[in-house]
Amino acid sequence: MKDRYVQGHGVKVGDELTKTLSDYPKAFRVGKCTLDESKSNADIQVLLFWRDDQRSDQRELRVKVIQEGTNWLVNDIELSN
Repeated sequence: MKDRYVQGHGVKVGDELTKTLSDYPKAFRVGKCTLDESKSNADIQVLLFWRDDQRSDQRELRVKVIQEGTNWLVNDIELSN
């Protein structure tokens, strides 16, 4: 599998999700998915959850994907505030 980079940022897509290697999320949920008018670009909400005895945290990502042929590829990842 080729490395895919965040457009315009020169950062591997996986870096944002794994930069704290000792602190992986315990769970995730895919939320709302919105297609643009061309139906070749989509915006996907992803919620990441950390839960243990000391804390309960949640972060939201917006994953932008594009269709190339029959494949959907990650084009950008945005952290929501």
